[in-house]
Amino acid sequence: MADSDLCLAAEVKMFLELNEKEVDIENDMIDKLITNRTSEIHNYCNVEQFKSKEYVEYINGSGTQLLYPRYTPIISVSSIYNTTTYDYDSTSLIDSDDYFIANDFHIILPDSYFYHGKSNIKITYNAGYSVIPGDLNQACINEVIMLFKQLSDTALHMTSAGERGGYRDIELLPSTISVLEKKYMRAGA
Repeated sequence: MADSDLCLAAEVKMFLELNEKEVDIENDMIDKLITNRTSEIHNYCNVEQFKSKEYVEYINGSGTQLLYPRYTPIISVSSIYNTTTYDYDSTSLIDSDDYFIANDFHIILPDSYFYHGKSNIKITYNAGYSVIPGDLNQACINEVIMLFKQLSDTALHMTSAGERGGYRDIELLPSTISVLEKKYMRAGA
């Protein structure tokens, strides 16, 4: 399983009616399906991952009081450098009392502005969810169950080498898309 997976194999297994022998046989397949469906959800939403993580980003300054880091929700900011000379040192470091996080997705610099420039703002911050939201977790579980049943009910899961496969490029369920579009789509997706 990947660190960024949106659900656990144990959660999926609770919804599947497998006997003990099947559970042992299907563990690897379930793990691969979880990682695959998580990746599809990340791609659909145009995000690297939903789990919290530290990011360092160089952003084009807009000459305004607003800064929109790529990853959200923003949990905390370690540092922001605002420069026209691309020297990210103590002279361009913005004091943490001079800005605030608004609505978990942008930074406001109320008494100044972010200089206009290309990659002239350096921000180090934490973004994502420390606990995956329940609706996102359940959407991934539903995706894995649907795909697991589809593969189990057909010969689609057998390749010529006898290994499980064939689950790439399968579209997300409409119910998953509905959840993602309501809350988790990133601008530009």
